[in-house]
Amino acid sequence: MDVEINKIQVAISDIKTGDCFERGDSVCIKTNEADPDGDIQVVDLNTGVLHRYPPDNMVTPVKAMLKVYRDNVNE
Repeated sequence: MDVEINKIQVAISDIKTGDCFERGDSVCIKTNEADPDGDIQVVDLNTGVLHRYPPDNMVTPVKAMLKVYRDNVNE
């Protein structure tokens, strides 16, 4: 994964669905799912773990190029 980190932090609610951001040492991608309490669901791209953050949580947007490789899709 190639990542270009932005220096400006924004609220996670301002990140578009499918865009990536850095939070701590993790790079995450925002999903289109939201909890009933308003938290936004994201996926940590390093671990695959699902996280939920309040919409006003501050994160650092990143430009990331993801490369996906599949072995024998027909298995």
